[in-house]
Amino acid sequence: SLQSDPRSSQPVPRFDCVLKLVHHYMPPAPCAIPEQPGGSLHPKRTYYIYSGGEKIPLVLSRPLSSSVSTLQHLCRKTVNGHLDSYEKMTQLPAPIKEFLDQYDAPL
Repeated sequence: SLQSDPRSSQPVPRFDCVLKLVHHYMPPAPCAIPEQPGGSLHPKRTYYIYSGGEKIPLVLSRPLSSSVSTLQHLCRKTVNGHLDSYEKMTQLPAPIKEFLDQYDAPL
């Protein structure tokens, strides 16, 4: 657990999950600056996790989702996740095929 300085006058922030804690202490969109002309981009701030004496950079690859997906989206995503071949798609009932075809966003 994280411990705060007992002399601090500010209340300790509390989070119901570790992703919200990380989101609070890290900038939401890291700004990148070139290392050298023609070189690769590096974030201005880098955070590390120390594990077993090893220093591992912490990289957020997706922003913290702050909204719940619709039931329709979750259903389409689940069905599409189980359709690994065209043959399975052709075996679906017509109403489900139409339901999947109406979705305009990538899954």
